[in-house]
Amino acid sequence: MKFVAAMAGAAIAIAGAASAVPVTPQEVRDVLSANGATELNIIPTENSTSSQVSGKIDGVNFVADVRVCGDDRKDCKAVLLFANFSLDRDALPEDYVHMNDYNDRRTWGRAYVLPDQIGVDYAVDLYDENAFGRNEVETWQVILSSFREHNSVPEDKSKAKE
Repeated sequence: MKFVAAMAGAAIAIAGAASAVPVTPQEVRDVLSANGATELNIIPTENSTSSQVSGKIDGVNFVADVRVCGDDRKDCKAVLLFANFSLDRDALPEDYVHMNDYNDRRTWGRAYVLPDQIGVDYAVDLYDENAFGRNEVETWQVILSSFREHNSVPEDKSKAKE
């Protein structure tokens, strides 16, 4: 089965700070870059309270949706990382069962089914004693690896959704 990956946002936060640490899209990009992500681009959305950071990590394209931002897309309180993988066909009932099996076996990440894709996301809010950092990026990498393994998605088949 041929899969094409398109990653788009999953929220990430690190516990440990005494108070929430809001971020900007540039700061999210910088953290991702410092932790091995490449081909990073900031993409403003039509919504003035969010932006997206597209990139590649461990050979897989992804998007970080930087959300719940204040004026001028600053002081963002959530980051949603997600990846979609094309099924190259319409989703079947078995796909829903397979994604539910993934969700039942994993603590982090949430698998889902779209009309002709499967995907996984990771959401972390930055409201309560959380920050966006290395631990979140590492958790995202583990989620991607386990999702690809569960679905036999080779990293060289990833392609950003157009």
